[in-house]
This record gives sequence, structure tokens and C-alpha cells, in this order.
Amino acid sequence: MLRIYSLILIAIFTASCKEDKSRNTTSPIPEIKRETEKSNDTLNNLLKVENPQPGQVVTSPLEITGVARGYWFFEAEATAELLDGNLQTISETYTTAIGEWMTEDWVPFSGTMTFEKPATKNGFLVLHKANASGLKKHEMSDTIPVKFQMQN
Repeated sequence: MLRIYSLILIAIFTASCKEDKSRNTTSPIPEIKRETEKSNDTLNNLLKVENPQPGQVVTSPLEITGVARGYWFFEAEATAELLDGNLQTISETYTTAIGEWMTEDWVPFSGTMTFEKPATKNGFLVLHKANASGLKKHEMSDTIPVKFQMQN
């Protein structure tokens, strides 16, 4: 008799451990999100441009310098774009980290941009954070208003 009860208990235990195929399997699996950027990643905490300063008169070649957090770059580079007053691209170049860029610390960078004199007297230098993923949520840029030297 004890043997029969033992076999019944083992059968019940085994049946209860099997996966229930009748459960709804169409519910979505929760997405695991990992924090890739620090929550205090504001532009002021990521990039400090030394040259050019806002409103500065610029000429070609334009020397771009400053410091940025290492993760502003990808493969030690980030893009810079010069726009005229009509927001048309005049020139593009890369800024390059000087030294070790795989860090969260400040890293000096520089770049040189050549351009033809635009028709407008004002423009904008736009420094873009590298975004290897291409995802919109990781895009960030700094726009610096500049003036172009006008010739008589």
C-alpha cells in the first residue's frame, strides 16, 4: 500500500513540474534596457569649445579646438559642419581627439576646416557627437553662431 501511495505522489509531482503548454505564449518578453549614457549627459557636461567662440569672425582655414568627454567620439572622431546663414552646408570635417579617448574624462580635440566665403555674413558651426548606432535618441550637437569676414 505504501508503495502505491509513493508512486501516486511521484506521478503527481512529476506532472506538476511539466511546462504548461496551455499558457498564453503570445505575451511579449520584457525588453532589457541598459543605460549607455549617463543621466547627467547635458551638452555642458560633454563639450567645451574653445575656438571659435559664439559670434566670432571666422576665416578659412578655421581651427576648431576644445575639450569633450571621451565618449563624445567614436574611434577618436566626431563630425563638424559649417552652415551659412541660410542653413546650407558650406563645409564638413572631423574633429579628432588628442590622446586617449576611451575614457569618461575630458579629452582635448582639434580639427581644421577649409571653406569658400559664403554669400551670407552669419553662419553656424555645428559640432556633432559621434553616433555609431545611428539612433535618433543618441544624437547630440552644439551649434555655435559665427560671423564670416566680408570682403569689400
